[in-house]
Parts: sequence; structure tokens; C-alpha cells
Amino acid sequence: MRSGKAYTMTTKEHYLTLPYKEKLKALRRALRADVMSFMVISKYYLDASIENGGLPTSTIDKEFKRGLKRKHYFSKLNKTDD
Repeated sequence: MRSGKAYTMTTKEHYLTLPYKEKLKALRRALRADVMSFMVISKYYLDASIENGGLPTSTIDKEFKRGLKRKHYFSKLNKTDD
């Protein structure tokens, strides 16, 4: 509790307190939704130190590249179905 008011966790704090595998899942889900969501969440992880729940740049970069490949593959697959 802070100053007598109930303390609620911010979105940033929520993402930083997730276990490592959940952080990766959150990034994947965000990229599937839209790129901007991915950018916002990845900024949370990049701004924080690794000790405070952040992720290395290489991990975020790898997830971004994987997600784009996946999106491209499924978009090509959907075009051939038509």
C-alpha cells in the first residue's frame, strides 16, 4: 500500500514480473495482434535491466523475426487458398 491507497500493478510492472517463458508468449501474442502492441511490450523489456525483469535485445529481435516469418507464411498460405 502506498499513501493509504490500494496499490494496483501497472501494465509495465505486470509484464516485467512474468516468468521468462510467459514473457516470450506475451511478445508472440502481441505480434500476432499487431506490430504496435509488440513494440510497446518490447520497449518495457528493453527499458528495464535484465535483473529487473527486462529481456536482452537479441531475444526480442529473435522473437520479432520469427513472428514476421510466421505472419508471412500464413498470409501466403491464405492467398493460395483463394
